[in-house]
Amino acid sequence: MAAELIRDFIASVDRDPDRVAVHDLTSGRSTSRGDVLAAATRIARRLDASVPEDGVVMLHGPSGAGYWAGLLAILGSGRRVLPIGIETTARDRASLHDAHRVDGIVETDMSVGWNDSPATIRLPAMDDGDVRTGDDVALLDRGSQGSLLLRSSGTTGRPAVALRSAAALDRVSATLLKVLELNGDDVVLAFNASGIMTIG
Repeated sequence: MAAELIRDFIASVDRDPDRVAVHDLTSGRSTSRGDVLAAATRIARRLDASVPEDGVVMLHGPSGAGYWAGLLAILGSGRRVLPIGIETTARDRASLHDAHRVDGIVETDMSVGWNDSPATIRLPAMDDGDVRTGDDVALLDRGSQGSLLLRSSGTTGRPAVALRSAAALDRVSATLLKVLELNGDDVVLAFNASGIMTIG
């Protein structure tokens, strides 16, 4: 999800802002595409106020609406995202935080957030207050400058972190869409540590 995919997501919100983006089957909670985009613009605004333009932002927590809002915000604001799941040990989180000089953390779910993190900047991905919509989507127009720090499993050697540019992310995404024959009407069933959800 980089420049092209962010533009496609914004266009899908323009067409149908109330369409469900994520439905958590465990809790029964649904989040619309419009709500995800509003959260992403709020996060991007806060990142612009507190994190350098070339900064590294850890996206910490389980998948879900907060994850997608955080990913949109970090990449869309041209920053480098380091996604870390809640299954990562505190020691590994701290090591990654220090090694990549993380400038801030976006928590996808504050109830399982990294409360004793060394970060001075911690932002909730989903927040009912201070949500703006409309012209704020311009805050996400720097996706071509964003990048992803992707951790490897270490199956062919020691675990490492690879840098993926926005252009590379768009190429991989386009290939996946083509190979899997996914389109705008499809719904994906996803499993993670926090439960089961559908992504539309």
